[in-house]
Amino acid sequence: MKNRILFVACFILILLTLSSCQSEKKIVAEPAPTLETVPTEAMTAQTPVPVLDPMPEETLVPTPGPETLDYANAYSSVIEKYRIAKQASVSSPGAAFEYDVSEWIEYFDHVGYALKDLDENGVPELIVAGISPTYDPGPVLFEVFTLENNTPVQLLISWARSRNFLLPDNRIYNEGSGGASSSGFVLFKVNGTTLQFLEGYWSSNSTDNTGSTMYHTSSDEGNPGFGNFDKYDYTMPAQEGFAIGQQLCETSCLPELTLIA
Repeated sequence: MKNRILFVACFILILLTLSSCQSEKKIVAEPAPTLETVPTEAMTAQTPVPVLDPMPEETLVPTPGPETLDYANAYSSVIEKYRIAKQASVSSPGAAFEYDVSEWIEYFDHVGYALKDLDENGVPELIVAGISPTYDPGPVLFEVFTLENNTPVQLLISWARSRNFLLPDNRIYNEGSGGASSSGFVLFKVNGTTLQFLEGYWSSNSTDNTGSTMYHTSSDEGNPGFGNFDKYDYTMPAQEGFAIGQQLCETSCLPELTLIA
């Protein structure tokens, strides 16, 4: 009996001991999951970065500028008129007046044209002139045109008593005559769609027929008007004035011409 009681007591003691240890047992928190460090190269390999197509570049359509325009085509009506007139002049001496072109076509075997920007505004002027003269009148400008709204505008025309020449600095030298007692020369320059007067010299015989005097003006009020000498500011001997004109004529020049007819 004692042994049985002793066994029960020992069993109870063991149970109490185990219960106490369990309550005193420390609770150890489980470590939080850690993120594994992945090399950048590996991330790139594992997660491809989407590649965006580049934005399409805007296609600009250039506005036609002076360098791209077909100026010969813009002046084609004038060029064609001279072609027809020159061909007709072979059998018809009055073709220049019939086709409203410079009568100087009668004094050259051929006629040609050139494009040159005389006022440096980006729009070349059309120069019509002669090739192979039947006598030597010098490099006469038959006509000069410019463009306004892509339409030819006449700047000057030469005729029998009024010849125009181009100077190296793109000024226009005109020499003309209003009759046996009145003649002279004028300097112009192209300014847009107009011909701007620079200065002029005109001669007139004296009232007593003892000689002629050269009058000068730098006022556009004196242009062109033969006999408008009250607008002229001083006088010089006629031969001196004509010497100036001769020097200008000797320096006149023409660009290379393209054959019309």
